[in-house]
Amino acid sequence: MAENDPIASIVKPFNTLVIGMTSRPGAGISRFTRRAHDQYVADIAPGLSQFRAIQPITMHYLLKRAGYQPTSDTYSVNPQTLREFHRNSFINGTHEAILHPLHKLVSDIVIVEKIRHPQDAAYIQQHGGFILHAMTDEATADSRYISDINDFKFSSAPYSEERMNELTLSKAEMSPASPDDIYSSNILGCIELADDTADFNGSMNDSMKNGLNAVVRLAFRYLDLDQTPQDIAS
Repeated sequence: MAENDPIASIVKPFNTLVIGMTSRPGAGISRFTRRAHDQYVADIAPGLSQFRAIQPITMHYLLKRAGYQPTSDTYSVNPQTLREFHRNSFINGTHEAILHPLHKLVSDIVIVEKIRHPQDAAYIQQHGGFILHAMTDEATADSRYISDINDFKFSSAPYSEERMNELTLSKAEMSPASPDDIYSSNILGCIELADDTADFNGSMNDSMKNGLNAVVRLAFRYLDLDQTPQDIAS
């Protein structure tokens, strides 16, 4: 921010690098973060010794901290009520409280999945973080979405009617529910705000590599350092 920007005096930057990841539903962000969880940054990029490990945080976790009550089952999520709770946080002015815990984190590179609201993306950027777009084509994302057996939202078999219906609901979040609903999910709006892009169209191994490379690029950008090929572990 510019020194004469009045907002700069009241916005407190995060204490570490925060990266919000956004994508069309099914791109593979959850799989990526499961594999990246607790990976030591120095093993990926020796030039980033300032950071300890990669720490993913789900939006579901942040919403629960802010008061969202899914069901009596800790691991059960009703996507519809989750989205409504998130939307209402913008309407009733409690939105910033959802993301405030990110200010308490230090040392790790924090990845927040999954950013669906441009206001969330803007909050992360205003506090010194970045938005990363995990890019996939629609066919690849659809296939991954309905076949992810590790997604705890589902209890039915892959390609079941339940999963297909949930995919339809999730894809509706790509654009606002109505043109004048500024509080609606709007993944396309988040993608437009992205600071960098990682190609997730290939295999999950390739997506993992591309995602980590993008995280490294953003980390060097965060530190205002130049990156060289030697900075990334082979």
